[in-house]
Amino acid sequence: MPQEGYDATFKPQMVLEALLDSTFQSNPLPMTITSIDEGRIIAVNECFLAVTGYTREEVIGRTMIEIGLWNDHDGRAARIAELRATAMTQHMELQHRTKQGDVRDLLISAELIDWHGKRCILAVSQDITERKRAEAAVRLRERAINAVSSGILITDPHQPDNPIIYCNNGFERMTGYRAAEVLGRNCRFLQGPDTDPAALALIREHLAREQELRITLLNYRRDGTPFWNDLIISPVHDEHGNLLQFVGTQTDVTARIRAESALQQAHAEATGLTEQVQRSRDILRILFDGLGDGLMLLDHTGVILAINQAMAALLGGSAQGLVGQRWQALSHNDRKSPLQSVNSTLHDGRVRRRRERYTRQGQQRVIDIQVLPLTSRRHHVDQIIVHVVDVTEQLQLETMAAQNEQFVATGRLAMTVAHELNTPLLSIQSCLYMADKADAAARKVYLDLAQEEIQRISTILEQLLDLHRSHSDTTTQVDVNALIERVILLMSGMLAKHQVVVERALAADLPLLRINAYHLRQVLLNLILNAIDAMPTGGSLRISTAVPADGTSLLLTVADTGTGIAPDTQASIFEPFFTTKSHGSGLGLAISQKLMAHYGGEISVQSAPGAGSTFTVRLPMWQS
Repeated sequence: MPQEGYDATFKPQMVLEALLDSTFQSNPLPMTITSIDEGRIIAVNECFLAVTGYTREEVIGRTMIEIGLWNDHDGRAARIAELRATAMTQHMELQHRTKQGDVRDLLISAELIDWHGKRCILAVSQDITERKRAEAAVRLRERAINAVSSGILITDPHQPDNPIIYCNNGFERMTGYRAAEVLGRNCRFLQGPDTDPAALALIREHLAREQELRITLLNYRRDGTPFWNDLIISPVHDEHGNLLQFVGTQTDVTARIRAESALQQAHAEATGLTEQVQRSRDILRILFDGLGDGLMLLDHTGVILAINQAMAALLGGSAQGLVGQRWQALSHNDRKSPLQSVNSTLHDGRVRRRRERYTRQGQQRVIDIQVLPLTSRRHHVDQIIVHVVDVTEQLQLETMAAQNEQFVATGRLAMTVAHELNTPLLSIQSCLYMADKADAAARKVYLDLAQEEIQRISTILEQLLDLHRSHSDTTTQVDVNALIERVILLMSGMLAKHQVVVERALAADLPLLRINAYHLRQVLLNLILNAIDAMPTGGSLRISTAVPADGTSLLLTVADTGTGIAPDTQASIFEPFFTTKSHGSGLGLAISQKLMAHYGGEISVQSAPGAGSTFTVRLPMWQS
């Protein structure tokens, strides 16, 4: 018999289910209950509806995929299998799309439960979108800090001796110290015997006053080599003005300091040379008609009205003997005269300025020529002034200045070489480390990779030797057209592979050129390889030879229909290690330019983005 007060309809299971329902609905996290097999939503709590924007009627009986919350069919099957095996899965990251279209990141935990007598899945979600964005922002800032070339240090003034608590990759690259070697130490380990004590005292003073300071001082790398460091020390305060940390930004300005020193020395030397040249010119003005430049005045028919001794000497006569003669007769007798542009101005009355090379008494000279017509009020040419300046010595002075600049470039070259070699060396180190720990099959793969990096280093060093070695003067008479045909035959396989069609425009009866055939072949190979790289989807390569009308030089032209070169890049393409390609060392054009300069020639380029590039090799015919 039931006891008095006992409710015969009371069941503990009903109480538990009612309690679970209440807890489920009041939970502050989004919760769902779904069927195991089809994943249909059986129940959702209020927080789920608030987060997703759906109503209960829109989701009950449907799947997450049907309402567009997430689309990973295979992922659900894998999670169901995991649930069946373990009865619980935790910390599963998913993305869902709300009814309004917002994409949110969720951290989901799920377990199997009995819900009103049926085996179901209870899933609890936590919105981690903002946390993931914050983590991404932190990672981005850290990558940005590590990407800058300057060194960045953070120190803690609240610890004894103000130790370093952070350094970026730029500091490691600049100083050679690893982070593990410097964390917890004061920055004074960068000081050395020649570090300025006054600069150090100034740093200590600004640290004590919590003031920002910018100063340049001499520091030392881990290997003991000195470098000039442009240092900015900035205190970091909280919103109440309390000091938190010091941030130091370091920039290696060694090249700039050396450049300034070299520039000052070069300026002093150039000033002395300029004074000597000026005094020499003053004397020449007095001795040779009061003017060292060549001057000649012609009438509109070409008769020489006046000529100074400098111009007469250029023409191989005397001033008195040349006055009254017709210029056309003189230039007809000497078709190789550097003043052939005078005939053109006599014909069309246009101003002309050009630089010419010529040989006088067995010496190469360079002159700047100006042909200036004097016109009447009716715009008829009455007279022509020919002004000639011998700039040979000036160019020699510029060459000397360039040599001084080369000393500055040596420092930059050393840094660039170190950078170019450091990457493959690190790769080799990594491969050898992995090979030491790998099985026989994997070891061969790592050793092959290391061998490839060693070959890469060898190639860079060989190109550096080509760039800096003195070239042999062994020359022969070379048929340039025949050499071009041999190089095209040599490259035919690569040209066909990259769908590059070769067009030839080779001048007939081209004179032989005295040159080292290997050097010219190397230059042509470099230009063809660059053209192939500039035409990744194929194109046309035109190779031509010619001798200009003045007969002073031989031109070899390599033109492609590739991507072209930006104007701000063209000035740098002949510099060592400069490249816009993802592969290569950036030495090919620098070596080619040096090889041609050895023979008194040069390489020039005309290009525009999207319009292809034309490289022209000019070699003086006095080599023939």
